[in-house]
Amino acid sequence: MAILLDKRDDGSVALLIDGDLQFDSRDERIYHEALALPALAISERRKPGKRKALIIGGGDGLTARELLKSETIASIDLVDYDAGVISLAQVELKEINGGSLSDPRITIHIEDAWKFVEKAIGLGTTYDIAMVDLTVAQDASGAKFHSMDWYAMLARLLANDGLLAANGVSPSATPSAYWSVYNSMVVAGLCGLPYRIFVPSFAQMGYGYDWGFLLGSPTRINAQELDDELVLPAPRQILMDPAQIRQLFEFPAELFEHQSKAMPARLGSEILLHYFYNSKEIAPRRLSTWNALAADLTALSIPEPDTGEYLLPPEIRACLTETGDNANFEQTLFERVLNLMPALNRFQTRQLVSEFLEEPAAFLEAIDLGGLVERLLRRAAELPGKLVEELKLLRDKLSEWSGNYLSLLDTGMRVMTIVTAVVVLGNLLYPDAAYGKGEHGGGGHGGDHGGHGGDHGDHGGRGDHGDRGDRGDRGDRGDRGFGGRGFGNRGFDHHWGHWGAWGGGWGARGGWA
Repeated sequence: MAILLDKRDDGSVALLIDGDLQFDSRDERIYHEALALPALAISERRKPGKRKALIIGGGDGLTARELLKSETIASIDLVDYDAGVISLAQVELKEINGGSLSDPRITIHIEDAWKFVEKAIGLGTTYDIAMVDLTVAQDASGAKFHSMDWYAMLARLLANDGLLAANGVSPSATPSAYWSVYNSMVVAGLCGLPYRIFVPSFAQMGYGYDWGFLLGSPTRINAQELDDELVLPAPRQILMDPAQIRQLFEFPAELFEHQSKAMPARLGSEILLHYFYNSKEIAPRRLSTWNALAADLTALSIPEPDTGEYLLPPEIRACLTETGDNANFEQTLFERVLNLMPALNRFQTRQLVSEFLEEPAAFLEAIDLGGLVERLLRRAAELPGKLVEELKLLRDKLSEWSGNYLSLLDTGMRVMTIVTAVVVLGNLLYPDAAYGKGEHGGGGHGGDHGGHGGDHGDHGGRGDHGDRGDRGDRGDRGDRGFGGRGFGNRGFDHHWGHWGAWGGGWGARGGWA
């Protein structure tokens, strides 16, 4: 993991991990006051006396700085797996975090957060306040920290009147991902309140116009608890009064519309990653608003959780099922898989897809197509039935095939459609083995595809990104799809000509043309 502390001439600093902005000292108080102070203020209003706090992540000491403003904080357990960040916070960031990590009320635990929470539950430990300052998942190991299972464990750690505040994602940039996290919290048994704030440095990095947080508690958080009698810990630079805090709970109506469709995630699901990398940013508008404090949150509609049982995301499975009996199934499927190719895996870029479309024969020569088909069929239970039928037909076709990829490409649209689907699915199952190009894979780029034939084992690596994830869009948002931002209509039409003859049709009995 690469840690970079960018020191500027004006005295400001920015912390980046693996190229992702963690904070910029010029506006970090917006983020950290918004994360910590509303929950702390409500907790103090609910319960007099001393309180015990937990911080998950937050190794930079900035969330701890906010909690330590209150004399009611008796102790803080701070859990961060990265000793390097802790060391940096204790020395280089000491002036920014106010020396928070040297405060005698803090106990630092350098260990995995999941294991720490499991151990704390086993010991019967409870907290009055919990802050989750982890960042957005970029892989399955990070996604579990936004799952129902994670929030259910945190709920067990909270006192009955306890407060949880968690970092989310950008509601405007990735609305489905944001509401998936919120729905996961609610289904896990916590009464949740969504809110958001504008963080200039995040917006400048392309992470989204706004940034989202979530409040949670075993006991419902009422709007009255945020009235003008709310006392905010001082000193403050951003959140000046309760009225300003109440404004954070207002959302443009078009953002809230995604709530009822965003699936919560169980442990093992990658639905959050799918939402995150396949979202379309919504420009902020003020035509109408939805206010979380005024809404009846108990009446919200929440979809069934995604369990991770299936290889394809649920809406894609539904789409393939719906078109399965359509006479234009092969064309529809072809368009779907091309649209999905850069979206389902974060290392599938426009450049990679462009190469596949420009030189499909050379691309396919680099993989064991028959072996990949067999592997997919072994996981047939995870795929739509119609797609399994097509895979079986392709397997039969390959048994008659001479090995010339150009001849395979000339057999017609139906063959090309399912071959394209196999490439996409292959990358989902074995992302580095299926492609292995560029900086994240094990093979070369362009025409150099060495080392990718045979069994599709573990070729190349993605690198150790850890569990921190990021607060934003890890890269060019245009890579998420074709629809108007990636290849769009122009690029898509331009590349169709490279697929050879498209005259193949359906056989008399549904076989290959």
